[in-house]
Amino acid sequence: MLVSALLDPSTIIEMIQVILLSSVKFIFAFPLSFSYGFNYPQTIGLTTTGGILGVFVFYYLSSGIIKLYDYIKHHTKRTFLGKERHQKILAEKKKKSPFTRRNKFIVRIRGKFGMFGIVALTPTIISIPIGSFIIKKYYSSNRLILLYVCISVFIWSMIVSSFYFFKFV
Repeated sequence: MLVSALLDPSTIIEMIQVILLSSVKFIFAFPLSFSYGFNYPQTIGLTTTGGILGVFVFYYLSSGIIKLYDYIKHHTKRTFLGKERHQKILAEKKKKSPFTRRNKFIVRIRGKFGMFGIVALTPTIISIPIGSFIIKKYYSSNRLILLYVCISVFIWSMIVSSFYFFKFV
């Protein structure tokens, strides 16, 4: 009976919707899952699957975006300014102080929260796409970073599912 209910096409579409929503807007997937009638373990499974899927997709997608941004940034200035002028600007930039307003802000945020703070805040407070981008940009040298984020997604899935299930049921 349970297997036939899960293989129903409308149920499969609802499951896919919960997974896709939790991969982008993790916190909004829980009310949707419970409104579709999924129980507590199903909600944890679907939202965890979607969250982890979103982490991997946006982590590896952000790598390409960072490379594309660096390529465009380097080649558009070179094309519009000319090769000699571009080399002169690059030489002047190397002489300047590396601490800009933006760099100071990033250092302050990373110092305040640290790697584990960003990992812990990624699924709920920081969205999964933005958190994955920050993690890829600043913490990709840590080979266990994706494992940490996946554990964080699972823990937050259990916490938020428990809140919705026991608060509203």
